[in-house]
Amino acid sequence: MNLYLRLLMLFVKSLFRPRIRVMDESKLNFLVLPNDLDVYGHVNNSRYLAFMDLGRMDLILRSDLGQIISQNGWNPVIGSVSISFRRSLKLFEKFTLRTRIIWWDEKWFYIDQRFESSSQGVCAFAVAKGVFVKHGRRVPVEQVLAKARVPMEKPSFPDTLKDTRGS
Repeated sequence: MNLYLRLLMLFVKSLFRPRIRVMDESKLNFLVLPNDLDVYGHVNNSRYLAFMDLGRMDLILRSDLGQIISQNGWNPVIGSVSISFRRSLKLFEKFTLRTRIIWWDEKWFYIDQRFESSSQGVCAFAVAKGVFVKHGRRVPVEQVLAKARVPMEKPSFPDTLKDTRGS
């Protein structure tokens, strides 16, 4: 239930938050609630993935991507996520989730997502590979970039992607 409330709040807040460009960073602030915890008293591993969904949704909603995917009948789909944990997020700890597209190739968009606490620094970081699909078929990356008016010249290859480019 908590995730649905957070999703609803995200939709409502996105109407009032500043617009961003597709290649800008999305920042969301959260508070660790009791139902985010596992039996060991820190944020459950699967909850990180749910928070990451919210971060990517914020990027889509506040940039042109939301309107573009709606107009074209596209759906965002995640192909894989590689996450590393550094420090535990504890009950009632405030943290920021940062989300940004860092690179793309002929198949995938690569999305960097970081969980940061003001008291602990980076607590977890992840790279998600995502695509847009329509009727079960992948939408070409070039088509998405063109519709989003993103320059086709991609950023230099980030070191964080060295082990994430499988097929």
